[in-house]
Amino acid sequence: MSRYALNCGYHHVIFTVPQELTRVWQYNRVLFSNLMFQAARDALLELLQDTKYLGALPGLVGNLHTWKRSGENHVHQHFLVTAGGWTPEGWKSCADDYFVPYNCLRELFRDKLVCSLHRALKRDELVVPSVMCGQLVTMLKDVGAREWHVKVMERYEGGQGVLTYFSRYVRGGPISNPQILSYARGVVTYRYRDRETGADRQVEQSAWAFMDRILEHVPEKGFRTVRYYGLFAPTRRAALVQCRGWLGMTAYEEAVKLTLAAYLEQLEIEPVTQCPRCGQRLKCQELPRAVAHAPPREKGYHVAA
Repeated sequence: MSRYALNCGYHHVIFTVPQELTRVWQYNRVLFSNLMFQAARDALLELLQDTKYLGALPGLVGNLHTWKRSGENHVHQHFLVTAGGWTPEGWKSCADDYFVPYNCLRELFRDKLVCSLHRALKRDELVVPSVMCGQLVTMLKDVGAREWHVKVMERYEGGQGVLTYFSRYVRGGPISNPQILSYARGVVTYRYRDRETGADRQVEQSAWAFMDRILEHVPEKGFRTVRYYGLFAPTRRAALVQCRGWLGMTAYEEAVKLTLAAYLEQLEIEPVTQCPRCGQRLKCQELPRAVAHAPPREKGYHVAA
């Protein structure tokens, strides 16, 4: 992500969908997630390119998260947005800490996503459980009239530090190894930090229920959970190079990919090439990829409005 570490401030924006839409996401993971990315991207770019606000093309890095700290479903997105952007005349910074009107951003994101879901429903593209067949249109109208949770964090200075933190954060899973306290008699015990109280809480689950909770958040094969838009889009490389120059930065150089042997040599670790027991040469083999869990499709139906 170093390519996108510009010498400017960054804003962290969190887009969260109402809990009622979680069931729709479960049955339409790729479609729903793509529509959510598009709604957040379009809302940010529309407002920030408006001359009433920034009037420039910002850089956006978005990441999809589908879990709470407890591992339960909680569909939301994190976006890092440059506090400034590209214009034909040069780099233009946001005035002080001002970003975009919070209410406008929240309502625009909500309206764009709800409209996209309505269109998908009319095109018979959504799959939903049979029990929701008669409720989906009403539910979309209901959530479209309410206030959604969109959070704009304070401005961060210095791109490299922010993107380094962000890259570590987005690559983590719903439950990390240190959270797992024990496994005995088919029961997994793990802890998580309650966001509201700050206290540690423990959860006990059967091994099958625990694995089901983890696999619920494995993305579909080929699905990109991190995406780049605006100034950071692949088609805007020339503009990004211009901005690096305007911000007093040197040209970006692609990192050299090291082989395993070269990486171990840098760490001064002697590579193990033979089995310590039988003496045969070790072979590298890729582990099979986990398959994401999906709700039972036999109970789902395509529904048209």
